[in-house]
Amino acid sequence: MVKLEACDSERLHESETCPSHSLPQDVQSCYDIICSTNRKLELELEIVKREDYDKDLGLGRWKAEAQTLGNSKPQSRKLAFIGRTGVGKSTAINAILGAPVLSTRADVTCTSVQTEVIYEELPPSAWRASIKFIEKYDWKNTLSNMLDDLEAYRGYSNIGRGIHDDSGPAIDAWETLKEVYPHLRTLSFPPPQQDIHVLLEHEAVAPKLGTETSMHGVGFDNLELQLRQYLTSYTNIVEGESPKSSVWHLVDSVRVYGAFDVLASRAVALVDVPGFGDANKTRTKRTEEYLKTADVVVLVADIKRAADDQVMRDYFTKFLRQMILMDGSMESLLIVLTGADVRINEDQLHYLDAKQHRVIREMSQAIDRLNNSLEELVNSSANGTTIDTVPHDIATFREYVERQQRKDDITSQLRIKQAAKNTYIAHQRSARVREVFLQLYRQVYHNISKQDTASEPPPLPVFCIGSTDFNQLLEAKKRHRAPLVFTDPKDTGIPQLSRHIHDFGRRNALSDIDALVHRCTVLHKETKSFFFCSKRDSKLAAYENAARGLVKRLKDTVHETRQTSEAKIENCMNELEQALQIEAKDAAECSLNIIETLGEDYRYQTYRAIMSREGEWRSIDLNEDLVRGMLEGTVSSLWHNFFKDFLKSELESLIAVIRDHCDVAIQSISMYPMTETMLTFIAL
Repeated sequence: MVKLEACDSERLHESETCPSHSLPQDVQSCYDIICSTNRKLELELEIVKREDYDKDLGLGRWKAEAQTLGNSKPQSRKLAFIGRTGVGKSTAINAILGAPVLSTRADVTCTSVQTEVIYEELPPSAWRASIKFIEKYDWKNTLSNMLDDLEAYRGYSNIGRGIHDDSGPAIDAWETLKEVYPHLRTLSFPPPQQDIHVLLEHEAVAPKLGTETSMHGVGFDNLELQLRQYLTSYTNIVEGESPKSSVWHLVDSVRVYGAFDVLASRAVALVDVPGFGDANKTRTKRTEEYLKTADVVVLVADIKRAADDQVMRDYFTKFLRQMILMDGSMESLLIVLTGADVRINEDQLHYLDAKQHRVIREMSQAIDRLNNSLEELVNSSANGTTIDTVPHDIATFREYVERQQRKDDITSQLRIKQAAKNTYIAHQRSARVREVFLQLYRQVYHNISKQDTASEPPPLPVFCIGSTDFNQLLEAKKRHRAPLVFTDPKDTGIPQLSRHIHDFGRRNALSDIDALVHRCTVLHKETKSFFFCSKRDSKLAAYENAARGLVKRLKDTVHETRQTSEAKIENCMNELEQALQIEAKDAAECSLNIIETLGEDYRYQTYRAIMSREGEWRSIDLNEDLVRGMLEGTVSSLWHNFFKDFLKSELESLIAVIRDHCDVAIQSISMYPMTETMLTFIAL
């Protein structure tokens, strides 16, 4: 029979404790060992034949477990970067990856499709990508809604209204149809009636629906160019050529693979999702849907607006409530504030204390002194003397060279001093905005948990970054524009954020491997015991019978313990359910008022567009309005206390009690042969 050899165990242990720089190879070697060992075990179990085989021993279950372990692969956690359109999500991801993977061009509209960046062992700068298109059924539903909006508008305009202030749904639908179907761009609004079946089978759409295409290459600049049409609403119009379809409406998702160091653990994937809060409800809807599957939400905001952007604060508060209510863990939320490399005048920093003002004043005075020295030096040589007009005597030439050297030295010192001042001011602003977010976090946390405000909540990671400067410093040889603020990559915050993501992936990779090794160990012990039992004698049979009796008593004890714990949990769940029912009843009473207000605030075409799209159109979210407030007050406190405090402590207590019972049973089983020997001796 195959078993986990000592050398394999040592290799697994070495891989689990390996330094981070060698993690990729060691992670893969761990999975290779686990897979190969269990595939061998599966083959061994397949050929085992025993005449006295007892089916209850679980050979089939062991084979299934060996097969599962033999197909083990690294599990990747999705880090979804979300934020308002244009805050720099794609630029930040490029900086973290150390490569221009995603489009950040100013003349290209923002990311419109979620894009996953995943680690794969490829040569440097090599990449591959896959583009998955939506199913025909999904596009048919979207088409149906758009054509319905146009048809409703035509019926409404037939009474003589023409284009009016309730034309939004029809105009939006028509603009989208023209983007996807180039042949419609020559038609004026309102267009003639369109056949949904003809549109579904059109050559610009039909070949793509329900399919997946792949591409590969070398050089990330080339990757960005090839993916642009799938990720953004960019349409390349070439004079003399037929207009092309804007494909992004048909794309479900894009995946990019490459050997990115920050993702080397294979336990993390970065995801760029469409921005929220803009007028394009399709992008916002896709973002909200994707967040349901994300393992970590990376909330991205512009540092200039982060403290007072109400939409950002609302989203931040919303996610905080979700995280705190569910498990109280802040490892599922990460805050990234972009634009730390945008210059700000010290006069705008009203929150600085006296010491900070003094530091900036001293820096400014040093800069002024250098400027004065440089100006005096320039004025002293204002006679127009150049290297070509310097007299030929050595003394004058030497004086000229020394003066030029002093000018170069002062200019260099001036750049250093100015950069130090810019960096200091940027760091003070970052510290201030970070503290604003943490204060809001503490406030929301204490409101939900009802804990003493003096107690500190779990730490929340907040990073202020300068992605643009980092990318400039990274590609200094390729670009000519100097960094805006930072001259040292460490000051941009990108290395710290990258390390945080890398370490998060490494912890999870090692945790996954540890769990797999534990399952391998359990399976190994069970199968070893199975083969050991194949040679039975009278003493072994008696020992087995005694062990079975002790195990049965253990099961009965564990069952009683579980029933006691389940009763406690059920009582708390009933209390929470009653509170939720009360809140749901209150929400139901308010829902009629919300629907009535909706009818008063929006005209017919807009109203029907909202209702036909399950309550969501443009920036309107009827569902959000209907459930707002349901998890406030008593319910939020009960929910938080149940899931974060009571359930956790009760399960820990249950595990401890069961573990104690198991230890007693195991000790009794192991002591049984000695007990039998003593009884035999006494009988003699």
